[in-house]
Amino acid sequence: MPGTNDFLPYAVGSGANVLTQAQYAALTTLLQNGLTSGIVPSNELNKILRQPSIMASVIGQLIADATGQNVVDDGTTATILANLARAIRGDLSYAIDTGTANAIAIALSPAPTALTDGMVFRIKAAADNTGATTVNPNGLGAIPAYVNGAAMVGGEIKAGGYYEFEYDATNNVAHLMAQSKGLLAGAFIGGNKSVFTANGTFVVPANVTKIWVSAVAGGGGGAGGGGTVGSSGNVGGGGGGGGGAGQSTIKQPISVTPGDSLSITIGAAGVGGAGGANTGASGANGTTGGNTVLTDSTSATTLLTLAGGGGGGGGAGQTSTTAGLPGGGPGGPGGPGYPAGSGGSDGNYTGNGGDGASNPFGGGGGSGRAANGAGINGNASGGYGSGGGGGGGVYGPAANAGGNGAAGAPGFLVIEW
Repeated sequence: MPGTNDFLPYAVGSGANVLTQAQYAALTTLLQNGLTSGIVPSNELNKILRQPSIMASVIGQLIADATGQNVVDDGTTATILANLARAIRGDLSYAIDTGTANAIAIALSPAPTALTDGMVFRIKAAADNTGATTVNPNGLGAIPAYVNGAAMVGGEIKAGGYYEFEYDATNNVAHLMAQSKGLLAGAFIGGNKSVFTANGTFVVPANVTKIWVSAVAGGGGGAGGGGTVGSSGNVGGGGGGGGGAGQSTIKQPISVTPGDSLSITIGAAGVGGAGGANTGASGANGTTGGNTVLTDSTSATTLLTLAGGGGGGGGAGQTSTTAGLPGGGPGGPGGPGYPAGSGGSDGNYTGNGGDGASNPFGGGGGSGRAANGAGINGNASGGYGSGGGGGGGVYGPAANAGGNGAAGAPGFLVIEW
């Protein structure tokens, strides 16, 4: 509860004998030079005394409300000044947790005498929580800790992390307002999560009206490198283009309705294109990754659509057998995406494949290099939503097929609330 405040306002009654503000403001000589010897009218003196008394009372009450400490008129200023500074900085509520994993215990200083609505306290946690959790400030009672309107379930609190709670007197709970560590190392908002790496359904929990979504669409497949019929010159098929990355989002807030059923479609990985045959055929294009889509099935509303990354373009084959002719096939273009994949190199030069594109959730596959002999395949992408590497073109005197492009990575979606 708030502390007491000894600094009381003076002459604030409805019938107080004071000058009006306009009358007081008109006393320019008094305001500039102060009182002189003689008799001062009582209404004038009362106005002079009321102005600083009101400000002193307001500041005193601010200290008492914010700190829970008594503001005492004992002729000293040190304690009042210290508590005022703490109230302004907001650091009065910090304490190090000395409790157990699911029972946080703190000793605030100065110690509050009771819990009040809107009270804020900050802690440094002693242990990870593993289930429903309580916070007990100064032995005033174990308060259930909530995140986004629901009780904690475990994983929200990490040892050594800093957390800010606000007390809700109506429901007798402590709401987590801010954190430095928590579920998924602070990557996502909220204390609960559902992770989807395949199509599925999510039913919005009771009292939840907003979710935070992090997701990515499928990455595009890398294209195949161009084949060669063989040539005495160092020319050959062009490299296949790398696949583009799927579109992504991180912690995107979306309004929802409790009880609604949300349908999740996870974008499939784009397929890598085959290398061109040893007849001088061009490599096949990679295919586009699938879209990742979140739909409210109850209201038939599309909440989020992320586009899949495009497939890389196939490297052109090399068909000339005449020595010295610049007959190398052009490299294939990189697949469009978020970002786009790299294009393959022309067969007149190196014929390397293009790299697949990366995104926040996955690394793109590396390219297959040009080879004198069998084509080198593109490298697989990693994580989620990244593009596959393009296959390398081939060169040399013998007929050979180009390297295959690699598949992109599939999408995924995480819902936090």
